[in-house]
Amino acid sequence: LAMLADLDVLRALHPALGWTDTTAGWFAAARQAAFPDVALADIYLALALYMLNTADRTQFAAQYRLPGSEIRLLEDITSVQARVGRLRDSAVADSMIDRVLHGLGTTALRAAQIVEPDPVSRHIRRYIEYLRGVKLAVDGKYLESLGLRPGPRFGDLLAELRAAHLDGYAQTREQQEAWIQHAIQSG
Repeated sequence: LAMLADLDVLRALHPALGWTDTTAGWFAAARQAAFPDVALADIYLALALYMLNTADRTQFAAQYRLPGSEIRLLEDITSVQARVGRLRDSAVADSMIDRVLHGLGTTALRAAQIVEPDPVSRHIRRYIEYLRGVKLAVDGKYLESLGLRPGPRFGDLLAELRAAHLDGYAQTREQQEAWIQHAIQSG
């Protein structure tokens, strides 16, 4: 890529593409990290396009008729960049990390983990390696057993319970059931 940049090939592909010492450092960090959950080629694409603004990424996707998976990656990069500002404090609660990063693809998150400084990078790593995989002891079946019908309130209750669990409240099944019962009675 450095050679392509020297020959102005990158700029011919898209005027906003470039190669800097910073970009080279990102690529080296990706190789060194050897993330087991993303392909190196995918993380390279994410890193190469991370520096582009939203309009340039959209134009790049349209110009090269990228497949759906790459378009999703570009959308995730845009979302990550829009959201990470809320993770700049080192004392962000786990529930906030989960809420901010929920639904974003792993490749975009791993790219942001490389590009963004600490504490953002640390929060992203925590989300991928721990928070994303946390499962509650109770689920929708438990809510149905209490006589609730599936609907928007279901999702709201479970999301609020997840936040309470991630922040250290309602750790055991009994505590989660009590939390749900209290939430139902309260409102």
